[in-house]
Parts: sequence; structure tokens; C-alpha cells
Amino acid sequence: MTTITTSASSAPFAGVRPQPANPEGRQAVKDLTVALKNEDLAAAKTAYAQMIRSAPEGTNWNTNGPVADVGRALIQGDIVAAKEIARAALQTLKPERPVNTTPGEPSAPKTVSTTGGTAGTLLNVVA
Repeated sequence: MTTITTSASSAPFAGVRPQPANPEGRQAVKDLTVALKNEDLAAAKTAYAQMIRSAPEGTNWNTNGPVADVGRALIQGDIVAAKEIARAALQTLKPERPVNTTPGEPSAPKTVSTTGGTAGTLLNVVA
């Protein structure tokens, strides 16, 4: 059985993408991701346990954070909840994309007024 400990200063993922320190840990994270995507409860439980076991020594997991929440959902047999918790946690780690743009497409030009020159003069600026 794996024990999850916490410290007062630990935060879920601490604002950075967690990087397991060893190949076994990285593989466990990949396996968990695939198992959650495929909604394979048995494989997800196995991968989750392996991810926890392969964490670097001294790792403190926030018992109120998303990693623990995924584990609780898996223990309860709720693969859909585990998948949703993991998806939401990963979304918080991704940089935000500008609104109303698609990859490779420039933003629409913005019109701003100039500070010098003739009143009412406009300047088109593409951001």
C-alpha cells in the first residue's frame, strides 16, 4: 500500500509540469494517460500505483491535490471522474492560447489612435 504525505507548503504541481526523475516514472505517467484516455480502470490503477512508487524519494503529494484526487477516483472505481480530474489538472498547466485565433493564423488587425499628428488619425497595428 502506498502512503501519500503532504506538507503545508506543497501545492498541486506547484505551478510547474511535474517531471518524474527516472524513466520508470515517466513511463508510468504515459501509461496512466493512455489508460485514462481508454477508460481502462485496471490499467489506470496499475499505472497510478507505479507512478506513486517511482516518484523521487521525499516526494510530498498534496492530499487535496489532483494527483490524490485521481487516486481516490480510481479506488472508487470511477474511471470517468479520474479522467476528468486529470484533464482539468493538465489544462491548468498548459499556456493559454489567444482567443479567436487558430494555429498559423495571425490575429485580426487592431486599430489604435496615434498620440501625435492630426486628430482622428488611425494606425493599423497587427499584434
